[in-house]
Amino acid sequence: GRLEAALAATLARHDALRTVYPREAGRRVPRVLDRHPGGLGPVDLRGRPAEEVEAVVRARAVEPYDLERGPLFEAILHRADGEDVLLLRLHHLVFDGWSLMLLLNELFERYFGLRGPEPRPAFQLRDAVRRQRDFMESDPGRAELAFWAAELADPGPPLELPFLHGPAGETVAHGRTVRFTIGEAGTRRLLDLAAARRCSSYAVLHAALKALLRAWTGRGDLFVDSTFAARVRPELEPVVGWLNTTRAIRNRVAPERGFAALVDDVAEALRGALAHQAHPWPPLLRRLGLDPALVPSPIGQVALLAMRPDNIDDRGLGNLLVNRPDARLQLGSIEVRSVPLEWDHCERDLLVFVQEVGGRVWGEVNVDAARCSAADAERIALDYVALVEAAVAAPETPLERLIEGLDLGFAPRPPAARPWAAE
Repeated sequence: GRLEAALAATLARHDALRTVYPREAGRRVPRVLDRHPGGLGPVDLRGRPAEEVEAVVRARAVEPYDLERGPLFEAILHRADGEDVLLLRLHHLVFDGWSLMLLLNELFERYFGLRGPEPRPAFQLRDAVRRQRDFMESDPGRAELAFWAAELADPGPPLELPFLHGPAGETVAHGRTVRFTIGEAGTRRLLDLAAARRCSSYAVLHAALKALLRAWTGRGDLFVDSTFAARVRPELEPVVGWLNTTRAIRNRVAPERGFAALVDDVAEALRGALAHQAHPWPPLLRRLGLDPALVPSPIGQVALLAMRPDNIDDRGLGNLLVNRPDARLQLGSIEVRSVPLEWDHCERDLLVFVQEVGGRVWGEVNVDAARCSAADAERIALDYVALVEAAVAAPETPLERLIEGLDLGFAPRPPAARPWAAE
């Protein structure tokens, strides 16, 4: 059918979708297969109740991947009464958010006959990886390394977050997720503030998280991870594959200054990171002696991630990436909806995901379920929403006064234990 043809044509064009990672000499080595090892299925669930259909889809979605044989990308069609469910399973070894938007656009265009036969792109994921390695050993690469050496110098000890209890366990822990929304009025003020400060809405949300971390921990020198597409050259823009890179954004949060000033600082730091995003992050940290597995520090503890598909999405497909039950899209005669899944893992002490869609900010808080209770995870989300809404309503108010006016679930550190002066 049309879906099978659209999928086959897309798989043939992008090597990353046919890549597996067998072990050779004790390490994983990427190998591109001539043919994709999977297929559409389909799985016949007709006659089953809707609850059972959803349970089958959810169970398949969280099955472990076989890195040796693949596939690391799967499209599985489930036929059910009234609707068919196409499950896309994607491993981050071969996929990032940018790639997902490229894939969805290509699949739908082929399905609806809006795209004819195309040659295989000359520039593929392995070419991009080779370009990254060459950059690391170049003069611009060494200059970028020097930039981050200065930016990340003396990061200090890890943050003592009030909602975590007990020692950290596995590198990848079992996750606990709480969803939140910022209402239309708060989102409108947030966007107005971003426009007034000539920055992105992400910078405002990032500044709010840093203000909250300052209140919770008393620390003024703060790092929050951000991700960047790392498509720094035109030939990288159509590449499907994991090219996303992380950068630790550092700011000093002073309580006597207003929230708007912190937004300006964060925006400036984000611009600096954007201009220095070509070097892959894990090798960069290792070269600087800041590997989180070996050197405890606040780098990598907290992250704020955002999906911004608008630069490559003109159909509203990005709406489907919001992990909420009412996310849906009409494409011709087909209604497409997302099936929300709980994050079953956690790689940081605190991860906040945000996306502005339909006049509201939708988000999730992700924490280690073994170290953070369900009630505390809810408090994190409530504190964050409360601070964002208060900050965008009165952006010139000094942060200390702003915090004091909030009824936070995790009380700010008392002045004796929370030196507001520069550290």
